[in-house]
Amino acid sequence: MVITEYMSITNFLIKYRRFIIVNLLLIIMADPIIASVDKDEVSANIELSKNSFYAGEIIIATVSLTCKDSGLAFLKELPSLNLSRGKFAEMIQINQPITAAYTDQNKDKISTKYILGKYAVSVDNPGKNKIESSDIITGINFPVIQNHPFWGRIESYRTEECILKIKPVSINVMNLPDNKTESPYSGVIGNFKINTVVPRREYVVNEENTIYIVVEGEGVLPEEVLPEYTHAFGDRIKLKSMSASTETFFQNNKLISRKTWECEIVPTATGEQEIGIISLGFFNADTGKYQVAQSEPVSIQVQSSTIRREMIEI
Repeated sequence: MVITEYMSITNFLIKYRRFIIVNLLLIIMADPIIASVDKDEVSANIELSKNSFYAGEIIIATVSLTCKDSGLAFLKELPSLNLSRGKFAEMIQINQPITAAYTDQNKDKISTKYILGKYAVSVDNPGKNKIESSDIITGINFPVIQNHPFWGRIESYRTEECILKIKPVSINVMNLPDNKTESPYSGVIGNFKINTVVPRREYVVNEENTIYIVVEGEGVLPEEVLPEYTHAFGDRIKLKSMSASTETFFQNNKLISRKTWECEIVPTATGEQEIGIISLGFFNADTGKYQVAQSEPVSIQVQSSTIRREMIEI
């Protein structure tokens, strides 16, 4: 007969206490060494989509952290941006998780760049200025090689809190050129398209219907901006009311705005009726020119109100 004896934790600790005590002493006596990495190899920067831009133009400011042979452990709070002189006319924080933008290995060192925050900003006052950032309080995982007397060299990490200062970035804000075109300027800077959206349905004379005017593109569409629509409607299609809604989102490192006007119209004549051209004048900062976005005319077929009457059998 074979009897298997199971050793309890208490019996194990008593039996091997000398071995355990010796190893604990060796761990305590181990010499931790930071492996050829110091805090000078951790840096934070502000990167701009443009350093020279027009007053009122939206640019993208990115705050990044670069670590060499180390990694980001935590970030206490997102950095905040400000101007050395004056205030931003527009600042939109682009919400996104902190991500590692890229990892690059060069001369036995691995550099990792982390995107800490992105902001869409604009400045109204022309002239030279600087964009500054608050200090970044972050935790960095520095590699550590521990010289263990028994186990030898053990690789590990040690997290240290670092306060990083960011160097301000110089900018040059330019005045808009004179508008030498005959087209009215709406005050919008960017690059936009405009469309008239007419849902497919029955259009009956003297009945209210809803259509949509949609302006979308790169840049910001202020609350007060309106397209030129007065010539799009007339006696045969009357515009009764308009209400606007705005969406702003980040796409391909650009700030995109979409503004939709919900329009209540009343056709007053039967037959084929046309909603004319609707336009929006804007300044294109990429081309340095004033441009006009125009919608295509849209036709609707308006029916007589007799289609609403019930048929009476005789």
